[in-house]
Amino acid sequence: MSEIQDPKSVQDLTGVVQTLLQQMQDKFQTMSDQIIGRNILPFLQFQCYFFFFTISMLSKTDF
Repeated sequence: MSEIQDPKSVQDLTGVVQTLLQQMQDKFQTMSDQIIGRNILPFLQFQCYFFFFTISMLSKTDF
């Protein structure tokens, strides 16, 4: 994972948030693929809840 630089502008901050969200989405997809392969539905449901809760919290955060 790459190191995140301190944002110097709104555009930099937007880029940081987009990068973090993309990394979260990639990890979520990887976990989902693994879970589906193992057929562990309850864990997948928890991961979906956590993912959307995290996005909800990020969208409410004042930068």
